[in-house]
Amino acid sequence: MLVWSTINLPWALLSSLSSDPLLWMLACFKSLDETDFRKLLVGCWAIWTKRNETRHNLISPDVMEAAYFITSYLASCATALDCDRPPPPHPPDATARWEPPAMGSLKINVDSGKIGNHTTWAGLIRDGRGRCIGWYSKSISPILDPEHGEYLATKWGLIFARFLGISTITLEADCLALVSAITDDTMLNGTLQNLLTDIRVLLQEFDSCQVIFIRRNANKAAHLLAKSSTTVGFGFDDSTLPSSVREQMYIDYH
Repeated sequence: MLVWSTINLPWALLSSLSSDPLLWMLACFKSLDETDFRKLLVGCWAIWTKRNETRHNLISPDVMEAAYFITSYLASCATALDCDRPPPPHPPDATARWEPPAMGSLKINVDSGKIGNHTTWAGLIRDGRGRCIGWYSKSISPILDPEHGEYLATKWGLIFARFLGISTITLEADCLALVSAITDDTMLNGTLQNLLTDIRVLLQEFDSCQVIFIRRNANKAAHLLAKSSTTVGFGFDDSTLPSSVREQMYIDYH
């Protein structure tokens, strides 16, 4: 009841008794307008999810969190289905191979990939001499949309950089839609809006963080790292990196 009232759905209708859930849903469909019926469907999904979390994880249900999920999900869908959204931007001129940052600076390259039924993503931080000072890799199953993987790679790359105490860094990615969403506020996939918000919040924690689009050829080391294993890991030098990644790092700098 609290969830429905929080998102302004009529409790009198939703609390009407029916022995057949399909008939109840049909009655709601006839009585609600399109916007409220969408709220109802997403609300049922959110409530069922919270019910499972409460039952299996022994946590108390959070009404405000459920209501926030409903409203934010619907807002993201509205953006994704907007017929008047701008066309994809033209790819900018981008570096054809990896370039080291200026001496005394750091650069992180991020990428995502797919191994079996896992989506993997990884990041590699290097200094002006091309030396690895940190790397991470993560994975999740089932497989996600490729752009979703790129957003996760960027989010966790920024988290890892802050974990290392880095305050100034350049982040490079080969996903133009992601970079455009961050730098030009050109969001074409509304379902990833929450991740984009997380990324923008993380960017504010740096004194300086430049996000740059690069070609795949300039992102080979991160790409190889993302596709090397489904094992979650991290390191602070190149000693535990796969040999293919170390070889690509050498090629990048020489």
